[in-house]
Amino acid sequence: MKLDRTAIIALASVLGMLALILLQVRWLQQSTELIGEQFNQKVSKAMSMAVSNLRQESDTSRCVQRADGCFVLSVEREEDLREELATAMAFYDLPPIFEFQIVDKHNSPMDNSSPFCCSLRFLDEKLEDQMMMISFPEKPKYIASEMGLMMAFSILLLLLLLGLFIYINLTLRRQKRVTERNTDFFNNMAHEFKTPLTNISLASNRLLKKDKANPFLAVIQKESERLKWQVERVLHLAKMEQVDYTIERTEILLLPLVNQVLSSMYARLESTQAQVDVNIPEDLTIYADAFHLSNSLHNLLDNAIKYCEQQPYVTITAAETEAEITLSVEDNGVGISKSNQAFVFEKFQRVGSGDLHINKGFGLGLAYVNQVIQLHKGYIDIRSEVQKGSRFELHLPKG
Repeated sequence: MKLDRTAIIALASVLGMLALILLQVRWLQQSTELIGEQFNQKVSKAMSMAVSNLRQESDTSRCVQRADGCFVLSVEREEDLREELATAMAFYDLPPIFEFQIVDKHNSPMDNSSPFCCSLRFLDEKLEDQMMMISFPEKPKYIASEMGLMMAFSILLLLLLLGLFIYINLTLRRQKRVTERNTDFFNNMAHEFKTPLTNISLASNRLLKKDKANPFLAVIQKESERLKWQVERVLHLAKMEQVDYTIERTEILLLPLVNQVLSSMYARLESTQAQVDVNIPEDLTIYADAFHLSNSLHNLLDNAIKYCEQQPYVTITAAETEAEITLSVEDNGVGISKSNQAFVFEKFQRVGSGDLHINKGFGLGLAYVNQVIQLHKGYIDIRSEVQKGSRFELHLPKG
């Protein structure tokens, strides 16, 4: 089944956004609980402070005895306690609006350990059955005001990330559509070129048989073959970029494959007087796609000859380890600078001197090689210095 990478990225973005929202909600809940605990601690301290301040005042009687013999806080002292509470609330920066009452602990449903409940026994031992209770109608508003900055920051951050996710996904979709249109265009262009190029090649071959001395026919044949090869590379790259594209890997002897590539390039090697040394064990086998690996070697050798300002000298070697086989192609060409090595494997990228490209091409050769090696689950290393040549190492896994 073909996977839509854009859809996968969009789904991952949505899931990431949902996870972030859940984390933010959980963080806000924990922050609310923490502020609520701090609020309760302040209330408890404020009540203790009010009772302590009232106890330190004059020795005027703080309680009176009711008809049933129980002692209760006097009305005057109850008003004093209310004023002390208001002062303590202001001291601890608590809401100024609160409800205050004195109740009998045996008749009150309030938990004695509650931070909003305080015994008056510390005020006067005779008031051991009296409890001071307090409540805050504006407590939710107070907590909301304390959380205001954090909530605003969280919402702003979420909105920013949401906008970023939407923008990225829309951009990816636009890029996908552009890429698909470009791929369709190059496929159509390549197929449209193949038919006339084939006809030109056939016609030039037949004319060349009749008139072998005509140099113009030889040029037509040579250039048509070169253009056909460029078109084939465009088609191969377009196919390999499809997610469901697979290669046909088989067990092959490496040395005969290299010799076959060199034989196919005999005319090119002969015309440039290129010297090629091959150091590969005769029994070395590799699990690879013979067609694409041959084309990759052809590209590397073609570049080694094309980008050389002296007699080309190329060395092809192979080394085997327990996990992989490394196939190396080393030349004495013009080399590639460090700054250009980062993008030589990208499509349509060519290294030249400013805007001048002496050797023409589409910049597809190394991109094709890189794609082939990636399909083999391997990778490419490049070692190159300007005017000292280049060394391309193809690392291919055994299995």
